[in-house]
Amino acid sequence: VKVVRRRPIDPQHPQAKKFEKTTVTDEQGHFCFLDVPAGEYFVVADITHPDSTTDKRVGKWVHARATVKDADSVHLMVTR
Repeated sequence: VKVVRRRPIDPQHPQAKKFEKTTVTDEQGHFCFLDVPAGEYFVVADITHPDSTTDKRVGKWVHARATVKDADSVHLMVTR
């Protein structure tokens, strides 16, 4: 569910798309997003085990909340 200003919006809506970013982790599971505008965000990650197949997914979804201020660097642990 994509939310802007605490209101759900259609995932295909242009306003939703401008906040969507994707990336891949390094070998330690670290990742980075650059040039994120100030605001409140939820970071959602799909952690998939290497044993996953197209028939059987092994893994889980985790999330964390992040607050970004102007010219700020934010470090967070996405674990639950």
